[in-house]
Amino acid sequence: MRELVGPGLEYIEKYRCWALSNPNLVKDIETFLRGLSYILTGYIKESVLLSEFVFSAAQLVSLINNRIIHKDVVITAEGFSQVEEVLRVLHCVEVFLEIAALRLGGPAARWALIFSLQVVKTALRLVLLYRRRKMLVSLNPEYVPSVQVDQKENYFVLKSGRIIRSIGKGREMALPLLYQQLIYIYLAPGRYRRSWRPPCPTKPTLTKHQLAAELIHVAQPVTHLLAFGLFGSKSWTPFLLSLSMDCASQGIYRESDLNAEQEKELLRRAFNLFSYILRSPFYDQQSKRILLVFLSTLEKHLPIGGSLVSSIISYIPTYQQ
Repeated sequence: MRELVGPGLEYIEKYRCWALSNPNLVKDIETFLRGLSYILTGYIKESVLLSEFVFSAAQLVSLINNRIIHKDVVITAEGFSQVEEVLRVLHCVEVFLEIAALRLGGPAARWALIFSLQVVKTALRLVLLYRRRKMLVSLNPEYVPSVQVDQKENYFVLKSGRIIRSIGKGREMALPLLYQQLIYIYLAPGRYRRSWRPPCPTKPTLTKHQLAAELIHVAQPVTHLLAFGLFGSKSWTPFLLSLSMDCASQGIYRESDLNAEQEKELLRRAFNLFSYILRSPFYDQQSKRILLVFLSTLEKHLPIGGSLVSSIISYIPTYQQ
């Protein structure tokens, strides 16, 4: 991590100290902005555009707060962090930009923007994949910058091949005292949950089959858009092509050994398959009627929150588009 230096960063340092002293308040502000984006939906004119603007602003605030709090304002060249930062910012603002392009330029401008963003994101992901040869996990804006430490500092290997943990040279020792205390208080698991087994090095790179699966996953958005443009929104070809690529990627991964981080990311991708029920033409011909009947029934029999369900019903067409 880099220290904050220069006359223009003194206010950032003051804000960082305030944020460290009031972490709950900072989190409450971010949560309020996200909640406000949902409340605005369906209640005022142009609520969709305003809602996405507020939600994008909340994500950017979370991203900036994490950068400032962890003294990582300056993006380093090490580890291709610039590429990750661009991807994080695009993830925060892409929906708002899409809706704004539709309002200002119509459907043609919207689809041009969507295709351009996906091409840029795919190219950046390919750069990361080529550089690291690891599974590309979801870039959450609420990330915590990690301290890169050589694995050899955390353990050493005896002549017999046995792995022994090092004392005093772990990742925590590279952090300031305040961060060490926070780690020990909030992040350390209970004794009954700890694994006392010696650490073992994780697989550094993807295998050939895993690399093929990751390439399929990275190419899926652009391939879907190309098929969408060739066959139209009412054709089943783009839907089936996209679904088959997602399933093929996950199927290849399931046939190989995965570490904990890969399992977590693969589970997230599996849950994302549920989004296909809102994609055309499956939504128009199959799931729309069932979903609306379920929500209407829920709205009638839900004592509290009926207005929220009605807001969701009114927002579904926009979200589905």
